Amino acid sequence: MADLLSSGALLATVLSLFYTLWYPEIKSALDTYKVKDHVEDSEGDINALNGIIRRRVLPLLVASLAVALALIPDASRSMAQSWSAFHAVNWTYDGVATLYMLIVAMMVALVIHVLNLYMDCRELLKKLRHG
Repeated sequence: MADLLSSGALLATVLSLFYTLWYPEIKSALDTYKVKDHVEDSEGDINALNGIIRRRVLPLLVASLAVALALIPDASRSMAQSWSAFHAVNWTYDGVATLYMLIVAMMVALVIHVLNLYMDCRELLKKLRHG
């Protein structure tokens, strides 16, 4: 389990780094691009937002989803074992398993957050295209 914790923490760190680098650009695009009177006037914003979706949001979403999906099976198995052990007389605390489950929970939260960012970007793109 310690190897899984190390691997999960490393992957979470890498994804957090990319999130930290890319989030300001994504948020700026969501805050800056506004619907204009004529769709033709939004062409530059549409192209820029498409680029942010393809080069920032989607890679972050796919990577965080892949990491979360890779970590979930062992976390669920560990959670089931912990639940069974909790009801046993000789239950002991396992800090490594607890930290691993915390990393998995953080990865799931990141997936949900980035998915919301993706949906916000798609909604703004739709508005920009249709005025």
